[in-house]
Parts: sequence; structure tokens; C-alpha cells
Amino acid sequence: MFALISLHTFLYGCNLFMWKRTRISHNFIFDFSSSTALTHRDAFLMSASIMCTVVGALIINLFLKNAGVPYANALPGALLLLSTGVLFGPFDIFYRSTRYCFMRAMRNIIFSPFYKVLMADFFMADQLTSQIPLLRHMEFTACYFMAGSFGTHPYDTCNSGPM
Repeated sequence: MFALISLHTFLYGCNLFMWKRTRISHNFIFDFSSSTALTHRDAFLMSASIMCTVVGALIINLFLKNAGVPYANALPGALLLLSTGVLFGPFDIFYRSTRYCFMRAMRNIIFSPFYKVLMADFFMADQLTSQIPLLRHMEFTACYFMAGSFGTHPYDTCNSGPM
């Protein structure tokens, strides 16, 4: 999930870079405030920091599992709680205006019959829709490893459900 968020942020940073290079005013198109809008460097910084956190948590989890620590599997859950706290927290850390814009866009996507759909909401929904194959592969991988079928290789364990 965090890799998906980081990939999405990286691709958004690439879009911002190319829009700036070709002199497309994305702030005007998406109706963003120019004082709080992200630059491509900010998006790349967010992507890199998320991936460094994920890789660091993965390495720490592996070290704790090899050391035999009983609660080593709690680290991914703690990372999820920390990132959820940062996303929904009202503190002015890690691009608060951008986090609020993201939450507003997600609210407008979920309740789209009840809200006026803006270009930013449509763009975010389009980006999320294009990630559906990746989400399906992540679901299969999670099922495959959580079911413990990687030791015996019965691939039908995760494919037998309704599609």
C-alpha cells in the first residue's frame, strides 16, 4: 500500500515537472492556490521519504524476526497507524494543506453524486482507477503469503474466490 502511494506521488511529481517544463499552469487548471501547491521537488521528496520509511521498516522487521522478537510483526501495523495519524493529524507537519486537499478530493470522489466534481477530483479518480491492476496483484500477493501457501505452491488457494 505504501509503495502504491509512493509510486503515485512519484508519478504526480513527474507530471508536475513536465507541466512546468512545457509551461502548463496546472494551478489554474486544478484550481490550486499558488502559495500552497506542491512543486515537483516537493512531490519527489514526499515519494522518497515514504519509500525510505517503508524500506527502513522492512529491514527493521527482518532484523527483529531473525532475532526472535515476539512482536516483530507489529511493525507494519505501527507504520500504518503512524502514517494514518500523520495524514489525519491537524499538525502543521509534512504539507498540511496538501494532505487536506487530498482528503477533500477523496471525500468528493467517494460522495461524487452529492458534490460538484472538480478537475482535481476527476484527475485523482482517474489516477486511482489506473492503479486497479496493481491493487489486484497486491491482493493476490497478500493472500498468497498470508495463507502460507508459498511453502507448498498451491496457487489455487487465492484464485478460488469469486471474481
